[in-house]
Order: sequence, then structure tokens, then C-alpha cells
Amino acid sequence: SNLHVSPDDFRSVPAPLRAHPRRGMSNENLRVSSASNFAAVSSYLSEEDPAAATFRPSGKEPRKSQTWSVDVSKDSWRCRCRRPSQGPSDNSIRLHYNKQDHIAYTLDRILAKRWRVFVALALWGILQVFTGGAIWAAIWRCCDVSDPRDPMTVNAFLEGVWSAWTFMADPGTHAVNFDLSERVVSASITLAGILFFASVLGLTVDMIREKMDSLRQGKSRIIEKDHTLILGWTEKTSHIIEEICKANESEGGGVVAVLAQRDKAQMELELDLQLPVKQRRGTRVVFRSGSPLVMGDLVRVSVHLARAIIILSCTSDPEQADNDTLRTLLSLRSIYTSLRGHVVAEVRDIDNEPLMKLVGGEIVETLVSHDMIGRLMLMSVR
Repeated sequence: SNLHVSPDDFRSVPAPLRAHPRRGMSNENLRVSSASNFAAVSSYLSEEDPAAATFRPSGKEPRKSQTWSVDVSKDSWRCRCRRPSQGPSDNSIRLHYNKQDHIAYTLDRILAKRWRVFVALALWGILQVFTGGAIWAAIWRCCDVSDPRDPMTVNAFLEGVWSAWTFMADPGTHAVNFDLSERVVSASITLAGILFFASVLGLTVDMIREKMDSLRQGKSRIIEKDHTLILGWTEKTSHIIEEICKANESEGGGVVAVLAQRDKAQMELELDLQLPVKQRRGTRVVFRSGSPLVMGDLVRVSVHLARAIIILSCTSDPEQADNDTLRTLLSLRSIYTSLRGHVVAEVRDIDNEPLMKLVGGEIVETLVSHDMIGRLMLMSVR
């Protein structure tokens, strides 16, 4: 800032400052950089002459790209200006983005969708064929005696495009060329074609692997009707499925769908160990991995077409288990108008049963598992 002084105060400034205007004194203006430096200079001047304390700051701050410092001593002071280093230090974090970062982010955003990757590959292949065809047409000579066509009627560009495609699709076709320039161009087109088809093959394999993983993990949708839906997987699930299989035996079998937050292969393995396929009496059991609390997962197992829905408590904590059951009932409540069957919900704490019935309504039947087990044990000891 500029420290403006009056003529009387200017004459009271010590002689070393008035004698060196280049160090900060220009007519009646004293150049400093900030309020802290102003305080330092004012403190020094006040020691020499109390009248110097009447200075007041004004003006603009220095540019952000510069750092100003003021050194004050008993006989002189000077103002220095230095620029900070442009490059980041070794232990600093790079906060600015360069062009490579912007290009990489743009490509990542454009190629995030699978169909965009296919479009990019198609454009790459077309560009490669036409570019290679144009180069081949410029050096190609129609000198094949086995070609019955008239050389004057052959379109060089179309012939080059076809040759470029054959070089890309079949790398062995460029072996019949004998001219050096033709060999170099045909080999280059062949190498570019190998890279192109390798990219297409890699993308196709990736799609097939992704689809197979989705089928193995149970991410596809169940298209069933009048099936029994079990939400949750516990040690009681296999016994419930066994009883349902016995009930469906008179009808020639049925379909039982299980939705739980576990791996599909693991659930299938546990059921096969406890209930083999021969003991299921014609009933098919379908597993899907997902959360009963998510509406999308419930729709994926056709919850609105099920004739019966069983909600099991999957956690050991009674309060947490009843909370999950209540949230599942709230999710089902949003599609109550479309439900075709009734709902049976397991309750761990008997104090939560009235709340379950209030939320569930008429189509929900609650079953307090601990109370039921206690009654069975009491009846057994009589």
C-alpha cells in the first residue's frame, strides 16, 4: 500500500529514508506491501520521530504472483520482490489439471456406456479401412494376369478399400505382394487389422464373461407365477423348503424362490447338502442374490405374482431383526394393491408384534418364533 504523509511529517522522517527514494520513498509516498509491514515501518519511524506514527495506508495490494518483504534496520530499510517457484515441491499435491487429464476424463466419460464403445470401434474400423484403401490405391498397380477385368475400368479407390479389408480380415493375403512399397503398406494395414480385431474380440469376451457372472451371481429376473417367495436365508430355510416341497407334491410340484443377501452358489450348495434334488418331489428352487429391503430386488423375484411370501429374521439381534422385517413390510406395502398372496413375517420380540400387524394390515400374519419355541418345549415336557 501507499503510506501518504504530509509535508511536515515528511520532513520529520529520518534522513536515511529520505536520502534513498529508490528504497521506498518517492516524493511523499512510502511503498510497503501489507498491513503487517506497515506496522513494522511505522514502529521503526515512531522510535525515531513520533510524528511518523500519523501515516495511514491506502492503495492496492501487490499481485498474488509476487511476494513482498520489508527489511527494517536502524539506519535504512528496503523492499524486496520475489516470485514463487512455478513447479510443485516433491511433497506437495498437484491441484491443477493438464491436457492429458482432461483428455483421459473425456474418453472415460464418453466410453462409459457399452454401446458407445461399439460405435467407437465401428468408426475406428471404417476409418482404418478407408484410410488404408486410399494409401493402397495410390501405390497399387493392376498387373495381375489372372484378373480378367479391364485395367481401364477398375476403380483404384474401391479396389484399395477391398484390399485393405482383406488385409485386415485375413493377414495371409498380403504375402502375394512383391513390390517393396506394397509389402510395407500391406504389412502395416495387416498389423492395424490385428489390433482392431483383437479389440473387438476382447470386448466380446468381456461382455460374455460379464453376462455369465451375472447369471452365476443371480442378477437376472425371475419370470414365475403363483410361486412361494422366501425372503432371507437362515438355518431354518432348508427345513421350510422341505415342508413346502411336501405340500406341493399333491399338485405335481411348484416353484420356490429365495431372495437373500448371500452368494447364490453358496445357497445352492447348502440346499443340495441338506435337501437333494431327488427329495424335492418335483419342486424347483430358484435363488437370487439381493436385499429384501430394496424394491428393485423384490420386483426382480416377481413378488407381486407370488401366492405366498415368507419373511425370515436373518440377524441374531432381535431388535435389528425386527427392524429389518418392519422395513421389508414397508417395502411390500407400496405394492400391496398388486400382491396376490398373503405374507407371513417372523417376529423375534413379542412386544413388536402389534406394530407389525399395524404396518402389515390384513394380509400379513405374524409369527413370534421365540414364543412358539417356548410353547412347543412346554408341551413336550408335559
